[in-house]
Amino acid sequence: MAKYGTIAICMLVALRLATGWHFYNEGMKKLEPGFSSEGFLRGAKGPMAPLYQSVLTGPHDAAKLLGQPRPYHYDAAVASKPIDESYYAAWLERIELDWDQSIQRLSRLLKDDDLIAAVRSSADSHLAQIVTAIEDQGANLESLDHESWRLEQLREEATDKPTAFMQTRVDDKSREVSGLYRSITSPVVEFENRWIEDVVRITDGAASENRVRAALAERTSLVWIDFAVTCVVLGVGVCLFLGLLTPVAGVVGALFLFSVMSTQPPWVAGAATDNLFYILVEAMALLVLAATSAGQWAGLDGLYMKANRYFNYSKTHESLPPTPAEAA
Repeated sequence: MAKYGTIAICMLVALRLATGWHFYNEGMKKLEPGFSSEGFLRGAKGPMAPLYQSVLTGPHDAAKLLGQPRPYHYDAAVASKPIDESYYAAWLERIELDWDQSIQRLSRLLKDDDLIAAVRSSADSHLAQIVTAIEDQGANLESLDHESWRLEQLREEATDKPTAFMQTRVDDKSREVSGLYRSITSPVVEFENRWIEDVVRITDGAASENRVRAALAERTSLVWIDFAVTCVVLGVGVCLFLGLLTPVAGVVGALFLFSVMSTQPPWVAGAATDNLFYILVEAMALLVLAATSAGQWAGLDGLYMKANRYFNYSKTHESLPPTPAEAA
C-alpha cells in the first residue's frame, strides 16, 4: 500500500468531504417536486444525442405515435374537412390504455367498486374532452408530420455536410418540431391533470392523496431515469461524505459526470461547454478518491479495514501453536 504524508491525507479527506457534500446537495435538489431530466436530455448534442433523446417519448408516447414524417401537399378540398383520425388514433388508444391501467392500480389500492365506478365515469367524461381537443389540433398535426419530414431531410444533409451552419438549421428545426409537439400535447396534459384532481376529490378520505396520485401517474422511461439519477447523485454524495465504499462511489460518480459531458461534446458546433472543464476536474477528483481509497482515513472504510485486520489477527493468533513459554 502506498504511504502518504499527513498533509496529503488531510487534503484527500478534505477533497472527499467537499465532493461528497456537493453531490449530496445536488441529490437533495432532485428530490424537490418538479425535478425532471427532460430539458437536459432534450438539449443533448453530438453522436449520443439520439440515444438520450429516445427516452423523451412525451405524454403517453406522443413522440412515437405522433409526427409520422411525410411531405405535405396542400389540397383545398381536403383542408376544409376535419382531420383524419389516422393522425392521432394510435395516440388516443395509448391514452385510453394508460388511463385504464391507472384505474386498475387505483382499484387495487381502494378496493371499493363504487368509488372505481365513479372514477371510470369521470375518466370517460374527460376522455371525450381530450378527443375534442385533439381534433381541434388538426392543422398542427398536419404541420407536425410535414416538419418531422423536413427535420429528417435536414439531418441527412447535415450528415453529408457536417458544418456549423447545417447543425444550426437542424437545431432550429428540432425546436420547431418540439414546439408543435407541446402545442398538441399541452391541452391533453391539462385535461389529464383535471381528471387527476377530480379523482383526488372523489377518493377523498379513502386513501392518502399522495398514494392516489402515485397510482394515477403515468409510468414513463423518463420517470425511471429521474429516479435513477437522483439515487446515483444522492448515493454517491452520502458514500463519499461517510467514506463508505469510496472506490465504488468514486468510479460511479465519475462515470455519471462523463455521461453528462457526453451530452455536450466540445467538438460539436453549438455545444454548451461553459461548465465542461469544471465537470472534468470533478470527475478526475473522483477517480483520485477511488484510486487512493480515500475512505480509509476518517471514514467508515477505515473502520472496516481496522476491524477486519483485528479479527484476522485474532484468528491467526489462535491458530498458531503455543510458544514454549506459553506451554510451560
